[in-house]
Amino acid sequence: MPPKDRFKKISNNYGELFSEVFAVQGFNYEELEKSIFDTVSRIEPDLIGSSILDIGVGDGISIKPFVCIGCKKLIGIDLNQEMIDSTRTKFGDSISLFKMNATDMTRFKEGEFEIIISGATVHNIPKTERVKFWKEILRLKPKIFITADKIKDSDTTKHHLDYQSEIEAIKKIYGERHSLKEAKEEWLDHYKCDEKEALDINEISNNLGEKYKISTVFEMGLYKTIIALRK
Repeated sequence: MPPKDRFKKISNNYGELFSEVFAVQGFNYEELEKSIFDTVSRIEPDLIGSSILDIGVGDGISIKPFVCIGCKKLIGIDLNQEMIDSTRTKFGDSISLFKMNATDMTRFKEGEFEIIISGATVHNIPKTERVKFWKEILRLKPKIFITADKIKDSDTTKHHLDYQSEIEAIKKIYGERHSLKEAKEEWLDHYKCDEKEALDINEISNNLGEKYKISTVFEMGLYKTIIALRK
C-alpha cells in the first residue's frame, strides 16, 4: 500500500510538469481545474462573500481564480507540506492553509463552508478510507461540493484508451523530455494504485446521493468534474 502522502516524491514542479502531460494528449490542465470555478460562479451569486474550503489545495491551481476575484474566506488543506509551502509562497495570507488529512477534518464545524472544492485529490484517498471522507463531507454540509478528479468511466474501452494515453504521456514528459526517471517510475506505480483504488460516479452517488443532487459538468480524458448540490 502506498504511503498516506502519495505525492511526497513527485510534488516537485507538479503543476508545471503535469500541464505538459496534459498538453501532449491535446488537453489543457488549467482548463480542467478552472472548470471548478466556472461551474461554481454560475451557481453561486455571492461568491466573493462565500466561505470556501479547498481539499487537497496542492500548488493552488484550483483555488487561484477564487483568490483573483477577491474571495476573502478561503481555506486550503493538504497532506503535503511542500505543496502547502508552494501555495503560501504564491498567495501569501490570501488563503489560510493547514496540513490535514481529508478523512479527519474535525477542526472545522458543520456548516462552516458554503462551498467545498477539490482538484484531483479524492481518488488518491485509499478506497477503504474514502468512506470517512464522504462522511466528513456530509457532516460539513456544504451547499456545493465540487471535484475535478480522475473518475473511472463506465465505458471500459474509453477508460482503457484514456489510461494508456496518459501513461504514455507521463513516460514522454518525465522519462524522455526531463530525464526524471525516478519520478516517472513513481508516477507509474501511482497509476497502478489508482486503478486498484478507482473512484467512479457510483461511489459518489452512493455516498452523497441521498442529500445531494449529483451531476457531471465537464470531462477531459481520465478526468471528470462532478458537482453535488445540496437538496
